[in-house]
Amino acid sequence: MKRLFGTFMAVSLLCTFATGCARPADSVFKMLVGTYTEGNDSKGVYLYDFDTENLEWKLLDTAAAGNPSFIIPSPDRHFAYAVSEYSDGRQGVYSFALNEDRIDVLNFRGGTGADPCNIVAVGESVITSDYSGGVVSVFSLTGDGGIDTLACQFVPGQMLASHIHCSVVSPDSSYLFITDLGADNIYRVTLPPEGRGAPYDFCIAYSFDREMHPGPRHLTFSQDGRFAYLISEPGDYVTAF
Repeated sequence: MKRLFGTFMAVSLLCTFATGCARPADSVFKMLVGTYTEGNDSKGVYLYDFDTENLEWKLLDTAAAGNPSFIIPSPDRHFAYAVSEYSDGRQGVYSFALNEDRIDVLNFRGGTGADPCNIVAVGESVITSDYSGGVVSVFSLTGDGGIDTLACQFVPGQMLASHIHCSVVSPDSSYLFITDLGADNIYRVTLPPEGRGAPYDFCIAYSFDREMHPGPRHLTFSQDGRFAYLISEPGDYVTAF
C-alpha cells in the first residue's frame, strides 16, 4: 500500500455528479447531472450533450426530483438511478427512463436510511449508502427498469460513528467494497450470484489508524482490476491498494 499526500480543492458547482451514458460520436457524450434542489431553483436531474473536444454542452431535458445528489446510468444505458438525499422522511431512490434526448421519471421508492449519498447498480438491484447512520439499502428492480421493493438493509459498521460515502463492486462482481468515513474502515460484502438476493458475509477489509482519521471517501478500481485507489477526507491524500 502506498500513500500520496497532497491538497484537494473542492469546486462548488450546480452539478454534484456527472457520467457519460451514451456515445453518439467520438467526442460527444450524453451527460447526466444530479443536483441539490433545496433552497435554490434547481429542477433535479439534467440531461446534456457534452462535446469533450470543444468543451461545449447542450441541455436536452430535465426531470423533476428532490435532492438527486448522486446519479448513475444502468449498465445498458436505458435507465438511470439517483438517490434523494434527505434525512426527514423524504429520502429514497428514483428511477428514470433514458432516451436519445429525453429523461423521464419512472418511479420513486422511500425506505433508505438518512442522507443517502451514493447508489450503485448490481445485477437486478440497486444499492444505496447513507452518510448519516451508515445504513446500506438494497432495492430490487422491476422488469421495466423501475425501483421495486426494499429487499434488505444492513449496517456494516458502527451506526453512531459511520458515515458511508460509497459502495463499489469489485472487478469480478463477487464483492461490494464500502467506504466508511466516520469509522475509518473499508468493508467487504459478498454479493449473491448474478446479483440476485441480498448481500451477505460482510467484514472489515481494511482499517485505518483512527488517530490519523483519514476519512476514506471514494474508491475506484484500475481497469485491469489489480489495484484500487481511495481518496480521503479530511485526510487529504490518495491511498493505492
